[in-house]
Amino acid sequence: MKYSILLSTLILISNIIFGQIKAPDASPAATIIQNVGFTKVTLEYSRPQLKGRDMFADLTREGEVWRTGANMSTKLTLSEEITVEGNAIAAGEYSIYSIPGKKEWTIIINKKVSWGTQYDESEDLLRFNVPTQKSAGKVESFAFYFDDVTEESGTLGFAWGNAKVEMKLESPTHEKVLAMIDKTMANLDDAGNGDFYAASNYYLEKGLDSKKALTWANEYVKRESDKYWGYRLQARALAANGKYQEAIDSANKSTEMAKEAGNMDYVYNNGKSVEEWKKAMAK
Repeated sequence: MKYSILLSTLILISNIIFGQIKAPDASPAATIIQNVGFTKVTLEYSRPQLKGRDMFADLTREGEVWRTGANMSTKLTLSEEITVEGNAIAAGEYSIYSIPGKKEWTIIINKKVSWGTQYDESEDLLRFNVPTQKSAGKVESFAFYFDDVTEESGTLGFAWGNAKVEMKLESPTHEKVLAMIDKTMANLDDAGNGDFYAASNYYLEKGLDSKKALTWANEYVKRESDKYWGYRLQARALAANGKYQEAIDSANKSTEMAKEAGNMDYVYNNGKSVEEWKKAMAK
């Protein structure tokens, strides 16, 4: 009986304290994800709002460590190693803290992920400085963002109020791809059909050894003779080796097959290439 009374009392108190009414979070949680090369970069953070306050005067303190968001410390997850402002960071989970400044910010990569105010300097992995920039307009809700993303690099930034901060991300994508190609194509008997296509295409796109690219393209066409994209690849490889008439012949074959498949993009691209190669032959 006493237990039942106690349980009822606890439920009543719980309802009084928490109730059924919910309000939106003052600093909503957010997650952004961006692949930079082979590295998946994930940011999990909370977004405080200005609400008429001044970022430097009311919400952060110049020269003091800030959690770079609200609530939990901002969590940075890397699937593979990446370089941030020239500093290599291994795959793993980290927190991002910062020290605001009117002219520059100190960015802190910390190994401890916890409630944002529980910063532990002894867990710092690295610190680096980046200049304070002026945002295009006043940013009400604190926000991280990615910009200028390429195969090997990108920009990670955050903005609040009239200030923004950006840092350069770099991933050794090219070196990794070349290493994979070297390893896979070292023994052609073990290479799959798609490996021949991928290796040849990458070499052609990067302007590398055109003879190897042609060898791999020819092998792909030999194995996949019913694929119009294979003949397009072969045509590009032939042209890279100065064999324009053979390239035109392969491109025309690709065009015929692409028309049957209804892929007009290949028809257009082949036609454009054929015109370029005819001009090269006429020189």
